[in-house]
Amino acid sequence: MEMDIPLISLAFIGGVFAFFSPCSFPLLPSYISYTLSKEGGYPSLYRGFRFGFLASLGLTTVYLAIILLQVLVFEAISAFFLQLTTFLAVLLIIVGIFLLVRKKIVFLSRLAYPLLTYLDKVLSRGRSYYVYGLVYGVSSLTCSAPIALMIASISLSYGLSSFITVVSVYLIGLNSLMIIVTVLTVLFKGFVQDRLTKIVPYLDNATAILLILAGIYILLFEYGFLY
Repeated sequence: MEMDIPLISLAFIGGVFAFFSPCSFPLLPSYISYTLSKEGGYPSLYRGFRFGFLASLGLTTVYLAIILLQVLVFEAISAFFLQLTTFLAVLLIIVGIFLLVRKKIVFLSRLAYPLLTYLDKVLSRGRSYYVYGLVYGVSSLTCSAPIALMIASISLSYGLSSFITVVSVYLIGLNSLMIIVTVLTVLFKGFVQDRLTKIVPYLDNATAILLILAGIYILLFEYGFLY
């Protein structure tokens, strides 16, 4: 079965969404600002890339762990796969509508930030960046895990090579932004930080719309309307 372009596109968009997840995104400007103020010195491309690269390794660890865990149980759930994906797709739509109506989401990053500042004091700089990526990834799972798991599940039905391609595209969408935004924030601290802070209030609506669209796409795909 040939993998379709919309699925690959959804994988990339899903990765971008996971990075901008309102469950974790507020961590980014505040933690980078805190780290730069502690380190001192002049901003540099190397510092920004090192921070972003090590943090992206932490992100990759989290998302690969949940995706590979799903692969391990895929055979066990394959008998009722259609019912499960239908339930998750409908759940995505309901959550998206709820967010549009209520326009409020709980930021796990509010709880994670004190933990990060503590770990930053007891870990080496490189390890603290990696742990930051881990915490950022875990915080974002509340909003983005259902999309990641459903994208991975659908790609599995196309075979191993398609699964690897889709998961790779998802991780590229996720990690490329982590590196790019981190580098820009380090180089242009005040300018980028102000802009990032301003877009946080709009993330709820963006999250809601993407969840609804993802749920609709999954339903259309599973019931054969996109073949």
